[in-house]
Amino acid sequence: MAFTYIPTSMPGIGANYALNPNPRFNLPSPSVGLPTGWQNWNNGAGAINGVDAGGVWNSAIAGGAAADGGIESLLGPTAPAPFPGLGWYVLEATVYLSSGALTGAGVLAQFDDAAYATQLEYGLIDFTIDLDSSGVAPGAGTPGATYAFKKLVQVANPGSVACILYAMSHWDGFGHSIAAANLLDWYQCSIRPATLAEIAAGNGQYGLPVFPLLPGQSITLGKAPRWSTKVKRAASGRERRTALWPYPLWQFELSHEVVRHRPSNDELAALWSFFNTSQGQYQPWLFLDPSDYQQASPQVFATGDGSTATFQIGRTFTQAEPEPVYAPFGMTVFINGTATTAYTMAANGKITFSGPPAAGAVLTWTGCYYFGCRFLADDLTFEQLVSQLWSGKSVKFTSLRV
Repeated sequence: MAFTYIPTSMPGIGANYALNPNPRFNLPSPSVGLPTGWQNWNNGAGAINGVDAGGVWNSAIAGGAAADGGIESLLGPTAPAPFPGLGWYVLEATVYLSSGALTGAGVLAQFDDAAYATQLEYGLIDFTIDLDSSGVAPGAGTPGATYAFKKLVQVANPGSVACILYAMSHWDGFGHSIAAANLLDWYQCSIRPATLAEIAAGNGQYGLPVFPLLPGQSITLGKAPRWSTKVKRAASGRERRTALWPYPLWQFELSHEVVRHRPSNDELAALWSFFNTSQGQYQPWLFLDPSDYQQASPQVFATGDGSTATFQIGRTFTQAEPEPVYAPFGMTVFINGTATTAYTMAANGKITFSGPPAAGAVLTWTGCYYFGCRFLADDLTFEQLVSQLWSGKSVKFTSLRV
């Protein structure tokens, strides 16, 4: 699985960066009544692009009684807007419920082949059952209320090289009745690359917290492999050396150049809270290394013997012995090159197939992973630079043995 991380510090890349054109509907096309970059999808020709009473652009999309209603935007090899393919993305939407209900409303990102002929996978936001920005599923919603949504989705099929993004006020494909008409004012509908912090936060698992990668931080990362070697030296000066570990542990050091300590952005409190919850060195946790968190090409982790069903997921970095992967996520698993979902994952990267793979079957995987870590000290010092801005010169931690 390949993923190109686009950091939020890059010029033009931020929380509202979108791959699709005109995500906020502020580029109207008066000749057809549709926003620029969008086209009709099932009665979506009735969309009216304009400004509200506050002067904010939006696109009003009606859903007729028992009728679909929406607009679509194309990304991919034959569209003006490119689509990167494999990776993690965030769907975002902001709508105002003018009349009716949210039932049947939402966002669909359909990931297709190059000709847009075959849907290979998809991601969606269902406005009735997905959580909005307040952390509540709105259900039918309340006319006169505004709702904002954000959801992490993954593109894992190498053939997904195109995307159709749908803004739907009415669609029976969400599995709800659309018998009653509604009207939604759309203020945003977008798909964008996920930040590393969003990938980490959206894939927390294994019952362990994930080290916070906060958007306001300026971080310098140091990393070093650590081995254990027993050395015996004779009086003559000759040595006998024994390698005690088949693969290394990794030692990390973070230098936080600037961390905000403000009422609205208290990143310092978040870091101290994480450290105190971990009780210093005591509790393990997960770390998503910005420079080393994915296995892009298929990695062999075992060969079937016809009787064993449980194996350790691993990777070969530079050493010959595969290094166990502590907490993989977003995985695609292959048996002799054919993808399979007939397995379960347990803690410490153990995979159990529904039946033992055949003798000689080559088992490979692609995906992302965390390092299981603990702090190397029981204290964590930050220094105040100026009012509301702090720095931490050294936060040290180590990976753990599976």
